[in-house]
Amino acid sequence: MKDWDCDPDFWRVEGGIMVGETRANHQPPQNIFCIWRGGKPADFELKLQYKITGADSGNSGVQYRSVEMPEVAKWVLKRLSSRY
Repeated sequence: MKDWDCDPDFWRVEGGIMVGETRANHQPPQNIFCIWRGGKPADFELKLQYKITGADSGNSGVQYRSVEMPEVAKWVLKRLSSRY
């Protein structure tokens, strides 16, 4: 996963697709993210497809305009802006 920094216990690539997976018996200790480290983006348009499987309810999302919070844990982010 070039330019991405993620916990490999929960993130992998399958067939060129990023996959994040938790299971009932394998949960992260807090909400964690996959962080892109390929540079500082300017304005951009985000297009994606996602699929949540396995549970009656799920939690997934994309966070941007964020800062890392290493004092909490690795891969934890705080959103700076909710403007779209």
